[in-house]
Formats: sequence, structure tokens, C-alpha cells
Amino acid sequence: MVTIPLTFFLILINLFLIPVIIFYFYALYKLFEKCNVTGWKALIPFYNILVETRIAGVNWWYLILYVASWVLFIDGGAGLRILCVLTVLFIHSIISYNLCKRLNNGHNSLMVDFLLLTFIPFIYLPVMAFNESFTYNPNVEVTPNAYIDEIQTSGYMKTETKKTRNNKKKLCDACGEPLSNQNHFCPNCGKKID
Repeated sequence: MVTIPLTFFLILINLFLIPVIIFYFYALYKLFEKCNVTGWKALIPFYNILVETRIAGVNWWYLILYVASWVLFIDGGAGLRILCVLTVLFIHSIISYNLCKRLNNGHNSLMVDFLLLTFIPFIYLPVMAFNESFTYNPNVEVTPNAYIDEIQTSGYMKTETKKTRNNKKKLCDACGEPLSNQNHFCPNCGKKID
């Protein structure tokens, strides 16, 4: 049986990862230039996230949450590391949503661009950076919390108002008979109303 030394395996991984990371930062550099931001800002870790939040029109405090997640990831246990990875993915998805709105090429739907940029950024960010059909429009209206604000205002999470609560008919717990506010017992089954 042939065994491959661990150092050889790590060298192979690094030979693959380093060019991918360099290409990703180059694509981010080009994307920043497309968004009318000087490209060198893409090369500074964490600062590039701050610039992305400004380009995307997202709240700046997501950067604090992002940095805190990385610090806790380095120093935390396994459970905390999973939570940190999910937090970073969440923040990345918020930035990606608004960035896709402002860089929409008109061919793909917003949801397709959003999902591709969120889950395969090493592939889709270069597509957005180098494809001329993606143009940056800073005048596109975005919300500071991206899709969270849109979900809250779209009606998915509307709460009941006092008027709609009062208009709802009370039903008997036992048989489901509609009740009026004056009933103390169900007219159908006779159960006492609380």
C-alpha cells in the first residue's frame, strides 16, 4: 500500500488554494472598480467587507458582527464555531442580496443571482466582476437590512391588529360551534365558555 505523506498533501492543497484566493481578490478588485470604488480597498481583509457594506447599502454594524464571529471562531469550541460560520454566512447573504440588486444584469432573476453569490462566491463573484452585462446602479433602492426588511414589510410577518382580533369569531373548544361574546355556555354542546 502506498502512503502519501501529509506534508505532500498540504502542499498540493496550497498549490490549488493560493491561486484561487489570488484570483478571487483580483475579481473583487475589478468588482470594486466597477462599483466606482478604488480597487486597492478590496485587498485589505475586513476593510473590504466594510466597503462592500457601503456599496450594498447595508448597515455598517454588520462588520462588527462579522469580525466578532471570526474572533470567536478562532478561540471557540466546536459548537461556537458552527454558530460563527452560520453568522458569517448570514452577513454574507445580506450583503450579497443588496449587491445583486444594485448589479442586476436584467437576464437573471434577483433570487438566482443572490443564491449563486451567497453559496458559490468564488465562482459567481468573478462572473459579476468580469461580465459587462452586470452594471452597477447606485440609485437602486435597497434597505439597510436587505431581505429582512423586505420580508417584514411584504406581509409575511404582519401581526394581527386589535380590529382583526375583535372581528374573529370565537369557537367552542369542544365542538367548534361559533359563539358570541354574550354566551357563557355553548349552544350546541353545552360546554362552559372560559
